[in-house]
Amino acid sequence: MKPGIDIAKFTKDHGVRFIRKDKWWVTRWIAKLLFFVPGFMTDFWTTIGRTVAYPESGPDCDDGDALWVAAGGANIAAATLRLGAPKAGERAQRIVELAEYLEGHRSVVEHEFHHVIDFERWGVLFAVSYLLLPVPFVFAWFRWRWEREAFLYQIVHYGRHIDDWTDADGNKRLGVVSVLWSSYLCWPRAWMRAWFRKATDAEVSEWGR
Repeated sequence: MKPGIDIAKFTKDHGVRFIRKDKWWVTRWIAKLLFFVPGFMTDFWTTIGRTVAYPESGPDCDDGDALWVAAGGANIAAATLRLGAPKAGERAQRIVELAEYLEGHRSVVEHEFHHVIDFERWGVLFAVSYLLLPVPFVFAWFRWRWEREAFLYQIVHYGRHIDDWTDADGNKRLGVVSVLWSSYLCWPRAWMRAWFRKATDAEVSEWGR
């Protein structure tokens, strides 16, 4: 997948559904199981099959709103708002907010699209291996395998940090290695760091040709 893809087109072509985490019983149930993972509902995105669930801080929407975004309807909705059509105003506002939210989180959206493609290629095997194989935690090689490609994409194309870093306001931010270890518990830190550094150099060299 190349960076800067058309989010609406990918959504339509692959039948992607967007939903806010607190509005989907599946992610509410998962949150209870992952009580030890802080921020599961508030900070993390989760993709199951072709459904992309975004944090509860995101805009409210329903499946129809997402279909409008997929059909490129955000521009129509924006025009509706400008015209001040009273009956369509509330729905149009939701559609515009969802489209803007997805565009504002493009790096993460494209990360999740990687998992949609993984599901299309591997089906149930993707889900089972992600959760359980060869073991659920620490040496969960398949979870590491599925996540590393999506995170590598963000590192190379959107400048996501491998290691922890401090932003311009002095706030400490978690790098990819810390996120994968603290929230996914999938692979030893040192091994992940070494893989990302080597793979990033290789990817950058390839794109620089």
